[in-house]
Amino acid sequence: TNWNGNTKSWLDHVDLYDFESNPWRTGPQLPGPSAYGCFAVTQVGFEIIGGCNSTGGHRASWVLQPGCSGWHRLQDAPQNFVFAAAENWSGNLYFFGGCTNDSDLTTASGAVWMRDSNHAWQYISDLPRRDVLMSAHACVRDKVYLFGGCSVSPGGDVINHDDAFSFDCNTHEWTRLRRLPSAVRGASAVALDNGWIVILGGYGTDFLKTVLIYDTENDRYQEKPPLPVGLLGVHF
Repeated sequence: TNWNGNTKSWLDHVDLYDFESNPWRTGPQLPGPSAYGCFAVTQVGFEIIGGCNSTGGHRASWVLQPGCSGWHRLQDAPQNFVFAAAENWSGNLYFFGGCTNDSDLTTASGAVWMRDSNHAWQYISDLPRRDVLMSAHACVRDKVYLFGGCSVSPGGDVINHDDAFSFDCNTHEWTRLRRLPSAVRGASAVALDNGWIVILGGYGTDFLKTVLIYDTENDRYQEKPPLPVGLLGVHF
């Protein structure tokens, strides 16, 4: 999405970046304007699952396969995955939470779904806090890590959280981790290797430049030099 004054525009534009030769080029348009859905690189290609547009949430899923010139329709998601998290591990795709549309965060479901290699869907768990959205997430070995996020109070205020949890993809059990140094929503997380995760930016009381390194073995954070600008909802 972008904004022209007070008017929000929903976009179908796709750009492709070549890591070897360094240019950007225009890619195949999305089948329709969409935002805030899940995405993941899987065995079949780059997938976008669910999202919403100016008319509300949808469950449509699409894949762009390597070298292809267009998007192909996949099986619809079992629920709307707006502001949800998706991670791919061992051929299975895991989905954490989500709400029905971007204008009503109180519709957060808290459900955890798994789509196996045969594209069969299974409801497998619930988030420790069912109302949380916009958590930073990353997968290390056989665990998915979720950091922070937000929920809506009964009075309608958006509340940021400092909770952190790991989800075991084998046992489907949750483990509470050390809390973040401060509450944040919309941060980004990237697994650096099999032991470290970097957590970047987000929104606390302002747009954050914070960079944290999380040690998965010892359950601790180290603060590193900050980002040049505060960022919310950026994917690394």
